[in-house]
Amino acid sequence: MKRRQGTNTLIAGIAGAVVVVVVSLVVTFGMRSQGQAQEEPPILPTLSLSPTPNIPPSPTPVPAVASTVLAKPEFRSDDSLTLWEFVDVGVKLPEDHSVWHVVDGALLQDRTGAAGNPNPYETMAFIGSPAWTNYTVSTRFYDQGNGNAGLVARRQGESFYRLRMLASFFSDTPRLILEKVVNGEATPLATRDVPGYEIHTWYTIALSANGPSLQAFVNGELVLEAKDSALSSGQPGLFTRAVGKLRFGDFVVTSL
Repeated sequence: MKRRQGTNTLIAGIAGAVVVVVVSLVVTFGMRSQGQAQEEPPILPTLSLSPTPNIPPSPTPVPAVASTVLAKPEFRSDDSLTLWEFVDVGVKLPEDHSVWHVVDGALLQDRTGAAGNPNPYETMAFIGSPAWTNYTVSTRFYDQGNGNAGLVARRQGESFYRLRMLASFFSDTPRLILEKVVNGEATPLATRDVPGYEIHTWYTIALSANGPSLQAFVNGELVLEAKDSALSSGQPGLFTRAVGKLRFGDFVVTSL
């Protein structure tokens, strides 16, 4: 009887020891597994992609002081361009003419011809009456790589006043010019050696002609002024080159 009790005690002791060893192994393996899981990198790295850049909307126009609006065309579709006259300087062949489209409520200079090739020649868009005398023409523009933007006042044929701006990536100076063009020949009236405008940014520009006084504004700031009495009336308009990638919006002509 005592021998059987001793045997049972021995078996119970061995079983208890086995249980302790098994539990210890399970706990140790579990802790190592957690540590390895924490240390191992993810199978696929997390990618951080930059969003595709979009053209920001044109800023809300600042309310103008009370005056007579001579022209405020809306750019809804290409059908709304019937009132505009597009003039390419020195271009002879129809396939080389500049292309203008309405895109997202703005007037886009879209390079040239059916092939869509860029060309550095001057191109302008005119609207309104040649009889208009004293007025301010203003617009907003957004450049994606053209490098040339501007406004025209008092255009009669190949003669007009023009505000011409160059982008900062040009080495040419000056980059801000107020000039008189008579029969195609340009004469600077006032210039300013500035860094030039930045692409992918909306700018507001304006050109005022009041008697012999001419004033040019960028983002509401007076930047150039001159006096000249050679041209007393004519159409307002837009200026750029047929390189494409330039949008105009919020075009307004108000009397002075």
